[in-house]
Amino acid sequence: MPSSPLATQSGPPLAAFARSQGKAVLGFEQRQNQTCLAHLYQSAPVRVLFPTPAKDDITTAILVTTSGGLTGGDHLEIESHLGAQCQALVMGQAAEKIYRSPGQDTHIDITLSVADDAWLEWLPQETIIHEAARLRRQTTVHLTASAQILAAEILVFGRHAHGEVLTQGLIQDRWDVFRDGQRIWSDCLHLEHDLQEILAHPACFDGAQACATLLWHGGFAADGQQEQRDQALLDFTRSLLEKSASPCAATMVNGLLILRWLGEDSLTLRKDFAAFWSHFRAAKGSLPAQMPRLWEV
Repeated sequence: MPSSPLATQSGPPLAAFARSQGKAVLGFEQRQNQTCLAHLYQSAPVRVLFPTPAKDDITTAILVTTSGGLTGGDHLEIESHLGAQCQALVMGQAAEKIYRSPGQDTHIDITLSVADDAWLEWLPQETIIHEAARLRRQTTVHLTASAQILAAEILVFGRHAHGEVLTQGLIQDRWDVFRDGQRIWSDCLHLEHDLQEILAHPACFDGAQACATLLWHGGFAADGQQEQRDQALLDFTRSLLEKSASPCAATMVNGLLILRWLGEDSLTLRKDFAAFWSHFRAAKGSLPAQMPRLWEV
């Protein structure tokens, strides 16, 4: 693939530009029947805020990228660890923007650990991929058999309101999920070279402007009844998806529920995603059937 035009411009070498190396580590534990922050480390450009949750909702942490976006050479590390019986929601303050790169990759490494009978909601807002951006994101999830996690990512392919079409760059988005140390699911989306053709091809994204992936693990017991529970969960999930205006599908792999959406436009996908998330968390977690206030801003 031809190098980006920015890579051939005269000026200081790439190494001369200071790049962002941010990190946030959150640890939660149960104290007197309440989820409390037990550990926090943060370094710019990542900051963590703790707003008061809505009535009857759970402990909430907000991740903020103070640089306003990321570009080639930037590296963010995010870790969230929930102790036994904790309940927490971790979400992004706003859409994450991955800007045009002069040649280097943007790296985002996410590690989520959920202990026995704990509940974690990982709710980043959209990741918007700009023309000629280069993103490598790795999300690693460590669960116990009784852990519960509702986690997702949303990708938006270009700034369509600006008339931008992705023609080149890199999008690599990888998931690895482990339960009690055993890998139960791995997935890697890798798009490179002629992005416009890939996104337009009917066997690939069929012209979609955005896509979303959602995972749910609600506990696992090898007691001979897991298959029936999985099927009941799948039937319930598909009943919720019937209301989606965006093409979508759901399946089960090793006790892990996996959903996908393709968005003909990113706003419709966002609405479909939010409708599912709010109803699902209410059904499975007895939580308010609503998105966080920040989602609606």
